[in-house]
Amino acid sequence: MSEREAGFLSMSGWWIRRALPWVAAAVLSIGATLLTMLPVAWLAPVLAYASHEQVELAGPEGSLWDGQANLVLAAAEDPTARTELPARIHWHTAFWPLLVGHLRVRVDANDALPQAVEFDASLRRSTVSAGTLNIPASLLSGLGAPFNTLGLEGRMRLEWAACSAVGQSPFCQMTLSATQLSSRMSRVRPLGSYRFDVVLNGQTMGLVLKTTEGPLRLDGNGGLDGGRFQFNGRAQSDPSAGASLAGLLSLLGMRQPDGSYALTFAR
Repeated sequence: MSEREAGFLSMSGWWIRRALPWVAAAVLSIGATLLTMLPVAWLAPVLAYASHEQVELAGPEGSLWDGQANLVLAAAEDPTARTELPARIHWHTAFWPLLVGHLRVRVDANDALPQAVEFDASLRRSTVSAGTLNIPASLLSGLGAPFNTLGLEGRMRLEWAACSAVGQSPFCQMTLSATQLSSRMSRVRPLGSYRFDVVLNGQTMGLVLKTTEGPLRLDGNGGLDGGRFQFNGRAQSDPSAGASLAGLLSLLGMRQPDGSYALTFAR
C-alpha cells in the first residue's frame, strides 16, 4: 500500500470516528421524533392488552406527543361493567428528555384534575407529581362486586403526595375521601362520608377505612401482600337508622354477635 493510500485511509478513519457520535445522535433524534408522532390510536390496544382489558382509552385523538382521550375502567370479573372517567385527559410529551432516556409527560388540568400532573420515567426511576383527582362514586361500579351491586352515588376525591418507583418498587401515599355517599339499595340518603388512607410500598399496600360522618358506620383495614388483596372490617348503623339500614347491612356481610356486620373481602 502506498503512503498516499495509507494517509487517505487514516484520514477517513479519523472522520468516521468524529462523525459517528453525531450520526448516532441524529438516528436517535429521528427515531424519537417518529415515535412521538405515532397516532395515539396505536397506543389504545397496547394499553388495553397490558391491563388485561381493565384500562382503555376511549375516543383517542392526536399523537403520543400531544393527544387526548377518555379513560375507561372495566371490572376484572365482568369486562362488560365499564365506567368512563367524566373528564377528558390531555397530555403533552416533552421532546428533549427523550434523547437522554427520560419520558416526561404532563397531563393538563381539567374538571376532574384541578392541577396538572407530571410523569417522569427512566430505566431506573419513575416519579409522579402530587395531585388531586375528582371522580364520581359511580366510577366504583367498574371495579366489580360488591360495588356494581351497591350502585353508589356521591363525590370522591383522590389526593396523593409525590410518588416514586425504583425498578419494581413503587412508593406512594394516597387518601380517598368519599363524601355524602348513597346507594340504590337503600332509601337512607346520604349514608355517610368516609376516608380511605392508602400506603403503597414496594409489593405491599396498606389500607385503612374510617367513617367521618353519617348513619352507616364503616371501619377496617387491609392491604395487598404477595399479589393477594384482603380487607377485614365491620359495618354498623346508628340506632336511629337500624331498621332502615338492615337490608343494606345484610348485603355487606354476616351479622356478628355484637350486632355489627363483618366486612371481609379477599382476592
